[in-house]
Amino acid sequence: MLDDMRLHGRTSIFASAATLSLLLIFLQEGFNYYASAQVLAMLFVLYQVLKTRSTLTNSSSVISILILLILFMTVTAAVSPMVVSRNSSNIMMTVVGIIIYAAIIICLPNFRPRSVGSVLHVFRYASASTIVVLASLLVIADMNIVPGLNRYALLLQNSRLVTNYSSLDVLQREVDAKLMAGIPPRVDLFYGEASFLAIVILACAACYLIATRLLVKSAAKEVEAGVVKRFHPGKRSHMLILIAAIFSLIYIQSLSSIIYAGLLVVYGLAQSERRRWLSVTNLKLFMLALVLMAIVGAYSYETLLHRITTMNESLSFSQRFGVIFEFGIEDYLFGLSDEAKIPEEGFHNSLFYLLAVAGMAGIFYLAQILRTAYRLSIPFRLSAFSLLVVLAIVMQNGAIFSPNKVVLMALVLFPLSCARAIYSYQPVQAKVLAA
Repeated sequence: MLDDMRLHGRTSIFASAATLSLLLIFLQEGFNYYASAQVLAMLFVLYQVLKTRSTLTNSSSVISILILLILFMTVTAAVSPMVVSRNSSNIMMTVVGIIIYAAIIICLPNFRPRSVGSVLHVFRYASASTIVVLASLLVIADMNIVPGLNRYALLLQNSRLVTNYSSLDVLQREVDAKLMAGIPPRVDLFYGEASFLAIVILACAACYLIATRLLVKSAAKEVEAGVVKRFHPGKRSHMLILIAAIFSLIYIQSLSSIIYAGLLVVYGLAQSERRRWLSVTNLKLFMLALVLMAIVGAYSYETLLHRITTMNESLSFSQRFGVIFEFGIEDYLFGLSDEAKIPEEGFHNSLFYLLAVAGMAGIFYLAQILRTAYRLSIPFRLSAFSLLVVLAIVMQNGAIFSPNKVVLMALVLFPLSCARAIYSYQPVQAKVLAA
């Protein structure tokens, strides 16, 4: 009977992980914005939260910040509705939707799950399999052995993505121009832009690292209580997953993906966990990290140098950071009231979107999320990494309050919330967490 229960538990975990992985791979696909994989993925994450019978901690701080955000955003919507959304036909319904997404994101790291084992395994397997599949697809797409799976065909299929606003004719002209020039398009698979593919891989890698370390810690505490055997992530598979993520990010060849690859080299491979730096294992990891950093430098040197030297001419850099020179002190404090200051191409950085719609309330909102993520990850030595990953997700584009951003945030923040239960472990409440 016990073996049947364990088998059923493992089957359920693998099925859930496969479902989440599939939704992550096709996150931008769907019939429309709401009938899409991103909404299903968000609902799946919420189901996992409910499944663990999570309770909300720090509720007074969370509720206070949400109320402040609602007040500032409502005022901005009443005074300058275009700041909140240019395309909304009903601005108040848009504000309600934004508040719901904002509430989900800020609550994710403040949950205290009662049962953490299954959710950590689900997120760990899902993130690992997503990294492996995306890395494989990157190679297959350039081998041109599968009809319809190459850079040119993938560029054309962007016209049907739920967050794409380019027509098929425009994309076809871009493909024709690149074919004539002999320049292959940027690789983005099913995400519409290379930087979005990069942030998905980074979020999955962060999720994998966090879940793995928490499972190791949780099982170690249960070993002390005599409940289960110690959890050992396979060293070879663990290394292969991280290397697949790093090389995928290098392969994408955008400035952000190269920076993300550097983060994973430093925090995924070069950082030790409860071992002396002079141990054989850590010396091997350190040498591997140095080799990977050398490969990153050699393979990405020209791209990195070009992006840095032409930073002042970069449209991407201007879209993400140009508004910092346009905002005044009152805009940072109270939000943007002058619609003329909205960039022509819109906000491509959620940090500035938060400032535009909520001023200092947006700053408090983001600070609460970063503070919680940082503190939760201190015990297992990923605090700076967790903070940087959350910031990277925030700054990837301006749509922080959307289903796909909720899902990416959940990959990092919900596994982190499990630390709250693990580090206040009670042997009486022990669960079998090891697979």
